[in-house]
Amino acid sequence: MVDILGQRCPLHILIAEDNQLNWRILQRILKKLGYDSKVVENGLDAVDATEAALAEARPYDLILMDIQMPKMDGIMATQEIFSRLPIEQQPQVVIVTANATPEYIEICRRIGTHGLVTKPIDKQRIADTLERCYQDAHKNS
Repeated sequence: MVDILGQRCPLHILIAEDNQLNWRILQRILKKLGYDSKVVENGLDAVDATEAALAEARPYDLILMDIQMPKMDGIMATQEIFSRLPIEQQPQVVIVTANATPEYIEICRRIGTHGLVTKPIDKQRIADTLERCYQDAHKNS
């Protein structure tokens, strides 16, 4: 029997990525791991989608957030999401970027993201990240 991560570690996932090739790759990887996901193409839409999902009682567990996007970058969008939602309703945010500079790593740590995945995107790194996010979200249950 094939182990499908999405069955073992179910997560409601939002992808915030403006580059169509990158979000298509992410969606394809997630699909292979057993996940469906929604895509938004800028940080402002990520904030709106997060609030809408919460209002529909189907909050996102995880956002895969690019840093450099139009309208609102990933750092600002993450800060906005975290400031608008009570801590128990906040999704985990994993930054996905090609620019994993020490400065960005420190900013991500400081604002409370759940990690950083570098591009080019690798299926195993994404799988490991999803499993860790699921385990961290359920360690007190």
